[in-house]
Amino acid sequence: MSGRLKLFTLLGAIALSGIAASNAAAADNVEASPVCCTFTTGAFFQDQGEIPDFINPADSDAPHNVTSEGSGPDKGPIFESQTIFGGASSPINGAQYLGAGSYPFVCTIHTGMSGDLVVEDKGTPAARPSLRLSIPSQSLKKIKKSGKVKVKVKASSQSNGVRVGLLKGKKKVSKQSKLNLSAGKSKTVPIKLNGAGRKAVKKVKKGKKLKLSASLTVPFGKPAKVNKSLR
Repeated sequence: MSGRLKLFTLLGAIALSGIAASNAAAADNVEASPVCCTFTTGAFFQDQGEIPDFINPADSDAPHNVTSEGSGPDKGPIFESQTIFGGASSPINGAQYLGAGSYPFVCTIHTGMSGDLVVEDKGTPAARPSLRLSIPSQSLKKIKKSGKVKVKVKASSQSNGVRVGLLKGKKKVSKQSKLNLSAGKSKTVPIKLNGAGRKAVKKVKKGKKLKLSASLTVPFGKPAKVNKSLR
C-alpha cells in the first residue's frame, strides 16, 4: 500500500470514527420536537451509569421537561429534568441509577407528550444515595443553651441534596439542614430548633426525657428516620 493510500485510509477511518462518536453522543440525549408537543423519537438509548441531557431546541415554541412515570425510593420520579424553554438543556438526573430496561417518561406540562428511556446492558449503574442517621447522646441543658440538637449522618455512597430535620411526634421542631456527603464520609450536624422546638425543650421538667425523631430525605434515595430520648 502506498504512503498516500495509507494516509487516505487513515483519514477515512478517523472521519468514520468521528461520525460514530457523534451519533452515539446524540443518542444519549432526549430531545423535544420544535413544534409542540412530541419528543423527536419514541425511544432514547443510554448505557447504565450515564446521565443523558434533555434538549429543548432553539426553535421550540413551548417549555418542556422529562419526568419518569415511575416513582423511586424517595417517592419522587425515578428520573427527571428541569422544565426548560427553547434553546436550553438540562441533565436528566436519576438516570445514572437505572439498571437495564425500558423506562417510560412524559412531559408533565403537555398531556400525551411521552417517550421511553431505554437503558442498555452496558456499563454499571451508579450507587444510589444511601445514608445512616443517628442522634448522639447529649444533654438537654446544652440543647437549651445552644438551641441546637446534634444529628450524625453517614453516607455509604455519594449523596447530594440531603435534608435533615427534627420532629416531636408529627410536629416539625427544627429548621432543615442541607448537606452533601461523599461515599464513606460522615458528618455531625447541629440542627437549629425552631420556635416550637425551643418551647418543647423548655417544657421538659428536670429528670424527665424529651423524645425526638430525626428525619432525612435525599433525592433518588431512601428516606431515613431515627428516634431518641434525651435528658
